[in-house]
Amino acid sequence: MGECGRGFAETPNLDALAEEGVRFDRNYAASVPCTPSRAGLFSGKYPHAAGAWANNTRLEKGVETMGSYLREAGYRTAYIGKWHLDGDYFGTGEAAPGYDPEWWYDGQNYRDEVGEEFWEWYRSGMETRVAENDIDEIHERGITREDTWGGRITDRALEFIDDARGDDQPFFLVVSYDEPHEPSLCPPPFCDMYTDERYPLPDNYETIEELDDKPDRHRELAEEYAEGTHIINSLENAEEEGSIYRPLYFAASTFIDDEIGRVVDEIDSTHPDTVVTFTSDHGHYLGAHGIDLKHSPMYDEVTRVPLIMRGPSVAEDEVTDSLTGLVDLLPTYLEIAGADVPAELHGQSLLDTARDPSVDHREEVLLEYHSYGDSDFYPVRCLVTDDGYKFVVNLLDSDELYDLNEDPGEVSNEIGSEAYTEVRNDLHRRLLDLMDETDDNFADDAWADRAWRADAD
Repeated sequence: MGECGRGFAETPNLDALAEEGVRFDRNYAASVPCTPSRAGLFSGKYPHAAGAWANNTRLEKGVETMGSYLREAGYRTAYIGKWHLDGDYFGTGEAAPGYDPEWWYDGQNYRDEVGEEFWEWYRSGMETRVAENDIDEIHERGITREDTWGGRITDRALEFIDDARGDDQPFFLVVSYDEPHEPSLCPPPFCDMYTDERYPLPDNYETIEELDDKPDRHRELAEEYAEGTHIINSLENAEEEGSIYRPLYFAASTFIDDEIGRVVDEIDSTHPDTVVTFTSDHGHYLGAHGIDLKHSPMYDEVTRVPLIMRGPSVAEDEVTDSLTGLVDLLPTYLEIAGADVPAELHGQSLLDTARDPSVDHREEVLLEYHSYGDSDFYPVRCLVTDDGYKFVVNLLDSDELYDLNEDPGEVSNEIGSEAYTEVRNDLHRRLLDLMDETDDNFADDAWADRAWRADAD
């Protein structure tokens, strides 16, 4: 992101949204990758309780999401874009419970519109494409905004907003873009914006030799990317060149910022009293710690995600470091709607902090991981605290502890440090308590019996 982030990609509309509202700088996903984090976002429950605990798994039957809750509160509810909570990345073309079928528009709906030939080109070769070739073909095919999933999502959203004009019934609208996720399709002029730019390796880029105190899985991931196992996402030669070449990824980021601007402009002109929120389900490593994409490591690059809120009674041009999580958004919307927040939700409304950014919100937030893609089962639980610690139990691997105040780049793993023994054991207790409080079905004695505990067998 632009002024809200590292300042590499241009995101003027999100920058403006942040200036008009509150930016939550310590907001955390519920999980990585997409599906489990979205489960936490839309259900208000941590993924282990929502059922969709790994990519392409389904929500457990009976688990309600934002649409159902807000429809019960008297709202029109529309969902437009990527869903990824019904077992399929692109969806089924059928509306999820709680959302108006007339306005449902997922990846399958987009596929039906553009046809198989275009779809196969759009989705093919994701791991073998060369960025320059992709950009050339975008021009050769004459790709326009209207050809992209992102562009059509926006068009649908604008139609819904117009349909709601003059309607006495309040509405809840989700506009869920897939981009900049690879293959990062975007039209000119956006696709050409970063062809001469290289993304500098972050300060916490670590070579494999520097990962001795990190879990085995982390080192394996770093080796894969250093060797170029994933071609489009490879870090091959990145260390030598000090940067990564990813022009379409950043181009798609700026393209979607422009699409968000179209939606916000329409909201402002027709429904100025609307609360507008921007967030993401997870981040992207882009070379941090010598890895790429998103995987089991719980570093901030993938777990700390943007959250911007703007609207009536929300503070303007403020930044808060109060700890928040994606599970908190559903309770927040229910409070805005004047509805009761069910006791079984794990999130808690952050509206007080949105109104007064000096108000502390949470003492701790839970993150989790189970598996991704074709990788094997690799369970992780992570606790982030408001006083700046991150504690990670990798159930089948070694564990981690980071002092984010002293080491914001999470380079030094303090799990075995005597200086952090008391802090570590307290965080361990708090994590186990939170797993118990949230009915974690994956919990057993192995989470407690860790090698670094003095009382371990």
